Amino acid sequence: MKKYILLIATATTALAACNKGYLDLSENPNNPSTVPAASLVAAAEVRTANIMVDPNLATVNVWMDQWAYSPNYAVNQDSRDYKFTTTFAAGAWTNLYAVAYDYQKIIDFAVAQNNPALEGIGRTMKAMLVGYLVDLYNNVPYTEAFKGALNKAPKYDNGKDVYEAIYSELTTAITKFNIGSAVFPTATQDVMFKGNKSLWIKLANTIKLRLLLRQAGRADRAAYIAGKIASDFPAGLNSFIKAGEGAYVNPGYTNSDLKQNPYWASFGYNAAGTKTGNNDFFKTANYAVLFYTSQQDDRLFFMSKPVGTGSGPGTMYGILWRGNEMGSQGNGASTYSDNLNNDLWGGTASAPAAYRSPSFDQPILSDFESLFLQAEAVQRGWFTGNAQTLFESAMTQSFTYIFDRVDGAGAGASYYAGDLLPDARNSWTAATNKIQLIITQKWASLNTLNFYEPWAEYRRTMDPVTKKGYPDVPLSSSLSRGPNIPFRLKYPQSEYDLNGANVAAQGNIDQFASKIWWMP
Repeated sequence: MKKYILLIATATTALAACNKGYLDLSENPNNPSTVPAASLVAAAEVRTANIMVDPNLATVNVWMDQWAYSPNYAVNQDSRDYKFTTTFAAGAWTNLYAVAYDYQKIIDFAVAQNNPALEGIGRTMKAMLVGYLVDLYNNVPYTEAFKGALNKAPKYDNGKDVYEAIYSELTTAITKFNIGSAVFPTATQDVMFKGNKSLWIKLANTIKLRLLLRQAGRADRAAYIAGKIASDFPAGLNSFIKAGEGAYVNPGYTNSDLKQNPYWASFGYNAAGTKTGNNDFFKTANYAVLFYTSQQDDRLFFMSKPVGTGSGPGTMYGILWRGNEMGSQGNGASTYSDNLNNDLWGGTASAPAAYRSPSFDQPILSDFESLFLQAEAVQRGWFTGNAQTLFESAMTQSFTYIFDRVDGAGAGASYYAGDLLPDARNSWTAATNKIQLIITQKWASLNTLNFYEPWAEYRRTMDPVTKKGYPDVPLSSSLSRGPNIPFRLKYPQSEYDLNGANVAAQGNIDQFASKIWWMP
């Protein structure tokens, strides 16, 4: 792999991630007969892109040993111990419900305007976001939610029931997509799939597969899963997103404040090049540094900023990364790696370029995530296919996403095949536990791209005795830490203030013991 330029230090500032004002659906119109439903899609997709890397959930990346806290801040002991209250990550609840409500308005408008394609889009994306709500909180309002002022205190629905309901919503969405009169939005109205019917159907099916795999650790769900696999995917693996077909949002991101890629805007730099507060507060985890460098995994050049040169642990090609540990205050005299690398390591000697930029696409459900899902489904015997081929295709696409646009077509595949040092963490033939391999590489591939999936996958592969999942990340080094990585978030304080009776009915919530329904 070619490496070209060196390290630049910048100052810090804070910037919100939601890019308010840029294709923002800041106020939902109330007259379904006058506002074209298609005009609402792009704004909702952009807001979806924002919450895939929601700063409210950044600490989850610390739990998953992708990130760590900076030694430049006096992080309170509770944060190092996995202990938190109803105020922690409260914005995640608000943001997910707000954007899901945007899609409910698209559904309402599409029904009023007899537009089945847009109804299907609304149902697909709303189902995905509600699934994440269950993944974070278990029981959530669903059947009485999304009614606005008509019901300000909705009841809570059982998490399993919600999962089954949104699975059915995805089936309905596919039916709507296939109606002959369905008119899909234009390329400018749909900044994810450009109105491509086939890709919308594949996305709905791929989300279905993800919902089913979440339940794979529950023996009592085997019959339900088998029935859905047998009935819902007559095209087999062709039902799902393939290489080159991922769901990525880009409305025209550029290096202008409020118009940057959402990850860059929150965890990188403002348009003037000043580092954001989140960039300074969160650093790379030592576990992640050693994971990537010990395998000579070039993707680290995208996910983390080197701090200099050196040799030994934490180095690759003579280039040094330094990570902190969960539970450790760290050494304030040392420089730790940022979780965004804007240095010019790619391109050519005459035209060097950074692997990450403010104009980068934001994944919603990438082709490599889809291929990892398919590899696991085949490995579990759910479909006929070659799990190794699917896994290796997922790996190739993960590298391709990062490197090809900077180093040219085929660069990512070349780095994967030529640079990565095979071992049980990345090689199908070397790994004895194929499911662990798939989940571990999904963790490695989605670092800095998706704040939901790595923690969800860890919990759904968790051993009920050891309370550890895949990958086997170390627990906080703090001696006063909780017994395990949290199972879930607490309901936000706003629910106790505004919907007290319904949230109180969910009982005492213990983040170390109250499981999400699909956990083993």
